Amino acid sequence: MVTIPCSRLPSRSLSKPELISLIGLTQKVCGTDLGVNRVIGDDESFGGADKMIDTDAAVKLAHPPDEPSHGCRCRDLGPSRRFSHTGEISLMEKFVTLTSVAAPLPEADVDTDIIFPARFLLLLEKAGLGKHLFHERRQRPDGTSTDFVLNMPPFNAAKILAADVNFGSGSSREQAVWALADFGIRCVIAPSFGEIFYSNCFKNGVLPIVITGEAHTKALAAAASGEPFSIDLERQTVTLANGPSLNFEIDPYQKAALMLGLDEIGEILAQGADDIAAFEERHRASQPLLFLDDGRLDALFSQTDKA
Repeated sequence: MVTIPCSRLPSRSLSKPELISLIGLTQKVCGTDLGVNRVIGDDESFGGADKMIDTDAAVKLAHPPDEPSHGCRCRDLGPSRRFSHTGEISLMEKFVTLTSVAAPLPEADVDTDIIFPARFLLLLEKAGLGKHLFHERRQRPDGTSTDFVLNMPPFNAAKILAADVNFGSGSSREQAVWALADFGIRCVIAPSFGEIFYSNCFKNGVLPIVITGEAHTKALAAAASGEPFSIDLERQTVTLANGPSLNFEIDPYQKAALMLGLDEIGEILAQGADDIAAFEERHRASQPLLFLDDGRLDALFSQTDKA
């Protein structure tokens, strides 16, 4: 059993670079299985020097094993794909231009449970979720395929979805966007979106375009006819093969992030790399015990316990 004095824990608020760095450090420590399972309290906030805090119990209290978090009963989300101590930043796919047929889905209030049914939320990896996209619409109970639009050529290869009002409403589950992206959908056009779904799109390289009124009616008709759409994010236009260019609005920050292939954490890492590196250097110098590896940390605390 290994214990850590709570005096080793930070006692002040952390800046963004510090927080990001500590997240990476935590992942590194957890990945090496140091066996830390309790903390010794030595100040009033921890109940005195004799107070033991079971960190395993604390984790369960913060995230009960059977309680869903953001629509997902995930117990281990795995390492971050955005950050490593080598300084590597894993980018999502950039969005600049796109040309594709658009699969028409003229149905209002398509919620995230229709997009990605709840019974698949136990799946932990983004890769492969596309096969469960619109599962109830695309498969019969016996496993055979229906005539749902995404099963039918040429729309089974569409990278654009032309939807209707309030698309992506309901649950906040991010897997709805993950499944769309894994299927190959890079853009969804609709008059309105569920607020959280709309935000999740930008975090995963999917462009949600709001087009309303007559322009939306033209877009749905063009999609049903199988005409290719050409989307230019820089110019903020959707060009129909046999029709006009439709303009759309987008937040400048979200536009730039999509074009660079950066989500929110990626943007912090890209713009704050020097600050993060400087903090890591100071942190390593001031807390060398946190950076022991190859079993030396276990050995050190084992000696402390014996003493």
